[in-house]
Amino acid sequence: MKIMLSWTVRPEDRDESLKRLNAVDDIAGEGIRVLGHWHNVNLLEGWAVVEADSEAAFAKWMMGWTDLNVNEATPVIDLDELRALTS
Repeated sequence: MKIMLSWTVRPEDRDESLKRLNAVDDIAGEGIRVLGHWHNVNLLEGWAVVEADSEAAFAKWMMGWTDLNVNEATPVIDLDELRALTS
């Protein structure tokens, strides 16, 4: 399952969020593959597209960030998957 993730960080939590991000060698958790990961230049917003083996794997991974970030997650499909559904 692919998930588009967006997040915001409160200014007072920015440094802790960056510290945590820099402390991990691989941002992906078990059962998670990060397909793309971006931040805006003020470092208070970000976006990622991830692939999760299960909802539980995604939820476990998110638990490591929900104390600092406000997250929105949307399941998505790519164009090839959409075409397969509609042809």
